[in-house]
Amino acid sequence: MISRKNILVIILSLTAGGLLTWWLYQRFHILFLVIFIPLISIGAPLFRRLLTHEKESPLNDE
Repeated sequence: MISRKNILVIILSLTAGGLLTWWLYQRFHILFLVIFIPLISIGAPLFRRLLTHEKESPLNDE
Protein backbone atom coordinates (compact mmCIF):
# COMPACT_ATOMS: atom_id res chain seq x y z
CA MET A 1 0.00 0.00 0.00
CA ILE A 2 1.26 3.47 -0.81
CA SER A 3 1.75 5.69 2.22
CA ARG A 4 0.91 9.38 2.39
CA LYS A 5 4.60 10.27 2.41
CA ASN A 6 5.16 8.36 -0.85
CA ILE A 7 2.16 10.05 -2.47
CA LEU A 8 3.51 13.46 -1.40
CA VAL A 9 6.94 12.64 -2.85
CA ILE A 10 5.35 11.53 -6.14
CA ILE A 11 3.25 14.70 -6.39
CA LEU A 12 6.22 16.95 -5.59
CA SER A 13 8.42 15.12 -8.11
CA LEU A 14 5.83 15.46 -10.87
CA THR A 15 5.35 19.14 -10.05
CA ALA A 16 9.10 19.81 -10.09
CA GLY A 17 9.46 17.91 -13.38
CA GLY A 18 6.59 19.86 -14.92
CA LEU A 19 8.04 23.20 -13.84
CA LEU A 20 11.48 22.25 -15.16
CA THR A 21 9.97 21.13 -18.46
CA TRP A 22 7.97 24.35 -18.79
CA TRP A 23 11.05 26.48 -17.98
CA LEU A 24 13.20 24.61 -20.51
CA TYR A 25 10.53 25.05 -23.17
CA GLN A 26 10.22 28.78 -22.46
CA ARG A 27 13.98 29.35 -22.59
CA PHE A 28 15.08 27.00 -25.37
CA HIS A 29 12.26 26.23 -27.82
CA ILE A 30 14.42 24.64 -30.54
CA LEU A 31 16.71 22.85 -28.08
CA PHE A 32 13.64 21.50 -26.30
CA LEU A 33 12.07 20.17 -29.50
CA VAL A 34 15.29 18.71 -30.94
CA ILE A 35 16.82 17.15 -27.80
CA PHE A 36 14.42 16.92 -24.86
CA ILE A 37 11.38 15.30 -26.53
CA PRO A 38 13.43 12.55 -28.29
CA LEU A 39 15.26 11.94 -24.99
CA ILE A 40 11.93 11.39 -23.23
CA SER A 41 10.72 9.00 -25.94
CA ILE A 42 13.97 7.01 -25.78
CA GLY A 43 13.98 6.97 -21.98
CA ALA A 44 10.37 5.80 -21.56
CA PRO A 45 11.10 2.05 -22.02
CA LEU A 46 14.05 2.34 -19.64
CA PHE A 47 11.93 3.94 -16.92
CA ARG A 48 9.18 1.36 -17.48
CA ARG A 49 11.73 -1.42 -16.98
CA LEU A 50 13.05 0.23 -13.82
CA LEU A 51 9.60 0.83 -12.35
CA THR A 52 8.28 -2.67 -13.06
CA HIS A 53 11.58 -4.41 -12.11
CA GLU A 54 11.56 -6.39 -15.34
CA LYS A 55 14.49 -8.62 -16.09
CA GLU A 56 16.93 -7.31 -18.67
CA SER A 57 16.86 -10.58 -20.58
CA PRO A 58 14.74 -13.73 -20.42
CA LEU A 59 17.87 -15.74 -19.53
CA ASN A 60 17.89 -14.29 -15.99
CA ASP A 61 14.87 -16.34 -14.86
CA GLU A 62 16.93 -18.72 -12.72
